[in-house]
Amino acid sequence: MKKFFTTAAVLLIVSQLAAFTAFDKGKWQADIVVPDKPGQAEEFAVKELKYHLTKATGVEINVVKESEKSTLPYHFFVGNTSAAKAAGIDKAKLAMDTRIVKTVSNGIIFIG
Repeated sequence: MKKFFTTAAVLLIVSQLAAFTAFDKGKWQADIVVPDKPGQAEEFAVKELKYHLTKATGVEINVVKESEKSTLPYHFFVGNTSAAKAAGIDKAKLAMDTRIVKTVSNGIIFIG
């Protein structure tokens, strides 16, 4: 199931990159944002996302905690972040094995 989610997420990212420029002229314009205290599933998801994005571009993407206040214009929000809450996603109300991938004005939210 994890492999399926990773593959689906990567395909969705590629399809959604047209919504914003995450990688331009050899530099990331986006980073991966995680909650200050990510859970085990969130840590695994970040590891997989970072691996695939780095493999696709040849440039390592940064991972920052929410409290670090990224200076980049776009973000891949992973887990129960304030961006997910602002988008109206309540992780506690998600059914078991539910995943949500949602585009927002400054990035993409992955939660589940």
